[in-house]
Amino acid sequence: MMGRYRHVFVAMLVITVLGCSHRSGENQERSPFASGMVCTDELRAGITVEVRDALTGTPAACGASGEARDGTYIAPLTDEGRCTEAPMTWAYLTGAWERAGVYTVAIRKPGYRDWVQEQVVVTADACHVQPVSLQANLESE
Repeated sequence: MMGRYRHVFVAMLVITVLGCSHRSGENQERSPFASGMVCTDELRAGITVEVRDALTGTPAACGASGEARDGTYIAPLTDEGRCTEAPMTWAYLTGAWERAGVYTVAIRKPGYRDWVQEQVVVTADACHVQPVSLQANLESE
């Protein structure tokens, strides 16, 4: 009797395993079975810019704005709300979440010259972008 139901059991097991490996959202095509990897659910910023005053070296992200542009796609670079927590010590703007591309990155802050970095290449593996870290030393006007 058991031999008769073995095919049904195996089919149900395969469906269960495949169903559990299905991920919702953007990463649906990244099945762990396709590459032998198991992807995490975390989101990674493709670009992180450490923003500092060029003269003093002090953090200067708070009050700054930034963007990463890849063709017509524009990703804002933000402080993720951290400037309200630590306005005098926060130095980072992040963006381009889980998006590979070739970007022009621009940082602006009142009282400083604009900072621009071109040809910033963000790559991705089967699961996530490979983050790129930049340092913007802002010069006073």
